[in-house]
Amino acid sequence: MRDEYAGEPERVLAARVREIREKLGMTQAEVARGMTAQGLAMLQSTIAKIEACQRPVRLNEAVRLAAVLRTQLDDLMTDPRQRDMQDALAAARDEERELLGQLLQATHRLEQRRAALDAAGHAVRESAAQVEELQDLYAQAQYTTGMLIAAGDERNEP
Repeated sequence: MRDEYAGEPERVLAARVREIREKLGMTQAEVARGMTAQGLAMLQSTIAKIEACQRPVRLNEAVRLAAVLRTQLDDLMTDPRQRDMQDALAAARDEERELLGQLLQATHRLEQRRAALDAAGHAVRESAAQVEELQDLYAQAQYTTGMLIAAGDERNEP
């Protein structure tokens, strides 16, 4: 059995016209009437020849066929398997962009938290130095107080 999507644009268009028309439940005669209403007089037999790939389609006809079939021109020109791959690729790229955005935000938060941690570490070291300095001053004050008490006791001794 021959693949209806042999890669040639004409075959793809012919197969897609038939496929979309059938999905819409339209007859070839209805498509022909739609084309005539669009300003291009066509018969049912012309649509049959297009679908059989026996008649080439001009660009202006393809544009109007897309309108009659309520689709986009690129949908008439694209093999659905390629479209599925393109859609999957587009979805993967969207997910990649979303994840990259999340990664950049997480990296920014990490850098902010690292900076806060560095600042906290500096504050801790500064506080520890102040505690040591105050402990030294307190020890000196205790020593001085002890010396003064001892000196006062010696003066008060009989």
